Amino acid sequence: MKVNPFLSGIAILMSALLAFLIFKLGRENYVVMFGAALTFLVTLIPSLAVKFNSGRLSVNLRILSFVFFFIGLIFQIVVALLALTLWLYIVLSGIYILLFLLMYINIKSKDI
Repeated sequence: MKVNPFLSGIAILMSALLAFLIFKLGRENYVVMFGAALTFLVTLIPSLAVKFNSGRLSVNLRILSFVFFFIGLIFQIVVALLALTLWLYIVLSGIYILLFLLMYINIKSKDI
């Protein structure tokens, strides 16, 4: 496994900018902004900056990461535009991130 530091930096900056967008779209809640940044960061770094020795494994994990990134982007925009309670947002975001990590680790360990 190799991590490209330049692409990691781009992923971090892109996550911060998208989180700021979510912050401004919604009710300007810092918890939602940090949750969005964490969601984007967890999905963007594996999709952009991580490379494995097996080409097939890299493609599968990148596709999984990009799919979760776009679903997370839609989820964060919907949360920003709707007035969800904070506890519901935290629970849903936590389940979403943990589900992504569970699938990522499962695919990585099976070398699919």
